[in-house]
Amino acid sequence: MDVEQIESFITPRTVGIIPVHLYGHPVNLDRVLTLAAKHKLWVLEDCAQAHGAKYNGRTVGSMGHFGAFSFFPSKNLTVLGDGGCLVTNDDALAEKVRMLRNHGRRDKYHHEFAGFNVRFNEIQGAIGRVMLKHLDRFNDHRRVIAARYNERLKGIVITPPERPWARAVYHMYVVRGQRRDELQKFLNESGIETGIHYPVANHQQPAVTGRFNDIPLLPETEQVVKEILSLPIHGEMPLSHADQVCDAIAEFYTKK
Repeated sequence: MDVEQIESFITPRTVGIIPVHLYGHPVNLDRVLTLAAKHKLWVLEDCAQAHGAKYNGRTVGSMGHFGAFSFFPSKNLTVLGDGGCLVTNDDALAEKVRMLRNHGRRDKYHHEFAGFNVRFNEIQGAIGRVMLKHLDRFNDHRRVIAARYNERLKGIVITPPERPWARAVYHMYVVRGQRRDELQKFLNESGIETGIHYPVANHQQPAVTGRFNDIPLLPETEQVVKEILSLPIHGEMPLSHADQVCDAIAEFYTKK
């Protein structure tokens, strides 16, 4: 999402904005919130990859009407299984969401509207409370790994920028490089697993193209998905492993 282009896409049918704090880096929320207030829209922050990230010193998820977090096993904060949560400072919205997750009821036998069964497993909730105590430490270490990558990969690949307003938590460390597929194959053969997040742009997914006719052309996005590569990173990754990744990438571009 280019926040400078949001307003040009707002129509009478627009009801809200969903800024995605992708890879753990905060969106420029001041611009989003200003436009939302101007056009009377709600804001749902997608914080699925950004647990603990900060925008101008404020924790993401605390500035929109809602913040949505994922606890999938690969996230910065996990519950050793699937899960997630919504946060809000609106008591009425919070109460409605609690009812929606529990068959639309306030108590056991009175259903006020049709809801869902998405109650959180209590054991996973207990695990999440313990993991939450370690989140800052894990995030700090991810930033250490990212700093090492930034230092050693500068000028070899395009490293992810951190904007002045942001304190990113690097759920993923995603670089852009020439001959991405060849690089990924070389790293795999060197015993280094990488990922591509994401190989198909949202507007090119069959679920979208099969439903809408006027799909916009997004040339920058379509180019980026051919270049991005996610390097190994996690909250307890040894710096020596990051150095091995950097050595291998440097070797690839030196020899090839």
